[in-house]
Amino acid sequence: MSNTELFKRNLEVLRGRQKVLAHLVENLSYVHTKLIETEYDGVKGYNLDLGSTLFYNENPINLVQKQVDKYLENPSRIHGGWLFKPVAPWTVTEFLYEKACHWADEHGIMQRPTAKPEDGGIAIILGLGLGYHIERLIDELDCRIFYIAEEHIEFLYHFMHLQDLEKIYKKLAERGGDIRFLIEEDPDTVVAQINVTIRQNDFGIVDGAFFFTHYQSKTMLDIRTKYVEAIPLMNMNPGFFDDECVMMRNSFANLTNEKVSLYRIGGKLKKNTPAIIVGSGPSLDGCIELIKNKRNEIIVFSCGTALGALLRNGIRPDYHVELENTSGPPQIVKDLKDGYGLDGIDLIAPTTVRPEMVEMFDRSILFYRDSVTATHFWGERDTVSLAAPTVSNTGARIAAGLGFENIYLVGVDLGAREPDSHHSKDSIYLADETFLENSPAHAAASKYNNVQRGNLGGNVYTNTSFQASAVAMGHLFILFPTIKLVNLSDGIRIKGTIPCLPEVVRLSGTEKEAAYEKKLITKEFEATRNSFDLSLDELLRLQSELLFDCENIKKVFDKHFVGEFDVYAFYRDIKSCLFYSASDKFKRVRHAMYYGTYMLIFQLAFIVVRRVKDQPEIFNSYMEFYKRESIASLNEVQRQTIELMEELVERGEHYLQKKEQ
Repeated sequence: MSNTELFKRNLEVLRGRQKVLAHLVENLSYVHTKLIETEYDGVKGYNLDLGSTLFYNENPINLVQKQVDKYLENPSRIHGGWLFKPVAPWTVTEFLYEKACHWADEHGIMQRPTAKPEDGGIAIILGLGLGYHIERLIDELDCRIFYIAEEHIEFLYHFMHLQDLEKIYKKLAERGGDIRFLIEEDPDTVVAQINVTIRQNDFGIVDGAFFFTHYQSKTMLDIRTKYVEAIPLMNMNPGFFDDECVMMRNSFANLTNEKVSLYRIGGKLKKNTPAIIVGSGPSLDGCIELIKNKRNEIIVFSCGTALGALLRNGIRPDYHVELENTSGPPQIVKDLKDGYGLDGIDLIAPTTVRPEMVEMFDRSILFYRDSVTATHFWGERDTVSLAAPTVSNTGARIAAGLGFENIYLVGVDLGAREPDSHHSKDSIYLADETFLENSPAHAAASKYNNVQRGNLGGNVYTNTSFQASAVAMGHLFILFPTIKLVNLSDGIRIKGTIPCLPEVVRLSGTEKEAAYEKKLITKEFEATRNSFDLSLDELLRLQSELLFDCENIKKVFDKHFVGEFDVYAFYRDIKSCLFYSASDKFKRVRHAMYYGTYMLIFQLAFIVVRRVKDQPEIFNSYMEFYKRESIASLNEVQRQTIELMEELVERGEHYLQKKEQ
């Protein structure tokens, strides 16, 4: 088969797996590099002509053999976490992990065993080149999913003239695996894409991931450096079933609240007034006077606990932004309402916040937060992305969506110069001496375990969640390419934002225009007040499908607890119960509802079994424990599912009857 014929066949194979990428390869307007035949030491082969030089300085097949041989002597691996003790367990999986820790204590393996499994679920390959290393790595590594990151799409084009993609896919399919190409020249985007894809598809098997670098360009070195920094993000939990149940209940209550306005995706009139996004980071203290002096000429969005810091300094924001559905924020806001009042402040929040939060404000604008079950079911056409993981993300994302193009970040530090000075002195974190003692979750979130570049130079202490927040904030420019995001905060660097000292910033708003644009926003959302449309038939269908899933997953577990335990076959069958389909909202809902919890239950097998399989007594004891407790957890998930859906159907019937009256 000629190279051209192979390329055409590979193109169709790729089209069946990654349609958009195949389209880009097929429609390259001009290929600057050339695939040429060369000869090194009497050995003929192919190389890449880059114009002024060749890509490989020796026969690439020989180079790859030496490169992979050296790698196999001491493979670079990413080993995930071990059993963890939840701080304040409340979810099905946290209770399960707590029991697993008790089991580990009893058997003396609370510390992760030093023996490392030879297998791994995923491999991250930096650099494609001509791809001679790909099939060799597939043959040598006991691995299922291969991510190939490449900065030059032309290299994929040439690769497809030389390597047989169908053969590669088939070889991986035989072990339940796959290969995924990520073509992107921006290191931050590559790292984010890999982590997002892993969390959505392969979260259960991240432990023991392989990491291989094929060539040493500046981009590949940057990707490697940034990926090592972002490893904690790869292990972030993709969601809890219990939390999804809470958010479904909250969303139903809020959507059926007559005074709620809904944020709809679509064009908004441009707003010229500066939008100030206020977080409660320590640098807020140095910006209070700036906000006071310009208060009537700007639109102020307070984010989370920044509301207290502003009100304590005599500043009333135009909008207060919340994100989380936990019990803490409503109590904090209630105390502020009792002390200062909330007159003239509108709430902006996802539909998933607690209903009591909504009731404290005269006006509320609620949006459909991406990734959660409630949004997949009720808000698929108006899903708001990049509004998480922190409330500062929410504020900036909604401000951009409302049409503001001049957005200023104040107190959005996402870290601190000094670890102990983690928030504004007037935020509840430091203003209330007992707050962190009584709130272990907030205390844990205020601990910084790594260091990042500072927005205003130097280094800043931060944590995994804040790193993810900065990445998401930097992606706002993809959705809103015309916005200007000026960062006045003395925290971590956010890609794409303009660093600026508060004392030299110029805010170009006027009092008249600010008042007009505030009224314009109010008018825009009057049309979406009390606009929720409920379908009882769809609710009943969802009830049936969720209960089917509960029974189906238990059958998978029962099947694999008979005979020899194959953890990867177990994984494949669990994933088959969680099939995601972008075109089927019911499958999206089912995936969002159960994926995170089922994967966490699976991980208890994956991270332990592979490390104790050579210790028969420990292995058998653990499998007894795992079989008993995992089935108990699945039964609890089923019980809560029945309870949730019966409640929603009953409330739906009542709501529709009331609406007809």
